[in-house]
Amino acid sequence: MRPIQLDIVAHVITHFDHLPHCEILFGEARLDQKFHQREMDEYPPDLKEEYL
Repeated sequence: MRPIQLDIVAHVITHFDHLPHCEILFGEARLDQKFHQREMDEYPPDLKEEYL
């Protein structure tokens, strides 16, 4: 049997973090939510709704 290649295309929201020690610092400075919220705001509303 010959192998086949299957490509799956799907909407995926990606989320990037900083290095663990930077995340601690940003969390203490309350900057982490602002950064991640700005990242989420760049996605279209229908994709965010599907994600939630």
